[in-house]
Amino acid sequence: MVNANGSKLAGQMPGYVKTNEYKVTGDIFKLSKQFAAGLARTGVWLEQADTHRSTYDVNVLTMLPSYKEAAVAGVFTGINNVKYEQQSGWKSYQPFAEFEWAATPDLTITPGIKTMLTKLNVNASVNQTARLTQQVDKDFHATLPFLTANYKLSPVWSTYAQYAKGMLVPDISLFQSTNANATSIEAQRSTNYQLGVVHKTDKLLFDADLYYIDFSNKFAVVPGTDAQPVYYNQGGVTYKGLEGQVTYAFMNGLSLYTNGSLNRAESKATGLTVATVPDSTAALGLLYQMAGWSGSLIYKRTGSTYALDDQGYKLNPITATNLNASYTFAHPGMGVKSMKLQFGIYNLFNKQDVIAVKPVNTTAGTASYGVAAAGDTFLFQPERSVMASLNVLF
Repeated sequence: MVNANGSKLAGQMPGYVKTNEYKVTGDIFKLSKQFAAGLARTGVWLEQADTHRSTYDVNVLTMLPSYKEAAVAGVFTGINNVKYEQQSGWKSYQPFAEFEWAATPDLTITPGIKTMLTKLNVNASVNQTARLTQQVDKDFHATLPFLTANYKLSPVWSTYAQYAKGMLVPDISLFQSTNANATSIEAQRSTNYQLGVVHKTDKLLFDADLYYIDFSNKFAVVPGTDAQPVYYNQGGVTYKGLEGQVTYAFMNGLSLYTNGSLNRAESKATGLTVATVPDSTAALGLLYQMAGWSGSLIYKRTGSTYALDDQGYKLNPITATNLNASYTFAHPGMGVKSMKLQFGIYNLFNKQDVIAVKPVNTTAGTASYGVAAAGDTFLFQPERSVMASLNVLF
């Protein structure tokens, strides 16, 4: 540990004081009116998030500042005990309107439109990662139409089709570098299509669908700026696949549940698979719920992924099994409406799969791109953990 002048100190115990404050407020206002042809709805979604995050380095023995952070050009040396001090948040306004048209007794068609305006802000005396004073204000706007059709084939079978436009606003982490002011990006956009079928009886629930997503404005790092990233809108990706799930209810509150998907995510520029998208997912579990008791034993598998775009650095599948059990006491007294005691074991079989890697070789187009190297940094699946909790509702 060091003092404000950078001199090493004896008898120190390094530590930090960390603050994470999150506040989200909002409201949904809706109006609806029934007509002979169907149901009209309109309204607005309002949401505001305010976040305060900070980390101050201290000597735990005295709780005095520890000036351990490296000096950065433009940062006053006297605050090198501050890893970051950041206020951030967003405001989102989403007015919408839709009409659920009852075309026939078995067919409903619902067109609609939504306008999305998101204002993103960062006000940091010392921003995370860059440790510079930074002020970021970005506005993102889109008009997003959608259309849904539902057709009832029989009392237990139905089918549906969906179309929708979407917008994904960038995360504030894209503005946490010394080059943040050089980052000028548009929100990511998507056009989504889905076809599905649903079967439902007293004991069996089944649904399956095909999906296709045309994704544009994908975020990427400008080559040569990896240390202090500058981001830009690189291009497009197509996501497509098949997914489904089945739940069967036995007697006495016991159910069998399974789901799965086959997925493909291809760059429009190269036709190759992009990073972090699994080629498949699967789950199998037993569920129980009766007389205040509930529990689950669920096995999950996430298929192979690539750590880098264009099929660079393939990672093996990840598996985990989780066990949960709980009991809810209804009206236990003393003004308590309910009390829930819960116990869980996560990663029951203590699997240690690699879940992410930060490769040394990341320069696309070179012979070493995506090839394992001695300097690669791996992130492994957390070990088995046990958790117990008590939730009280007044």
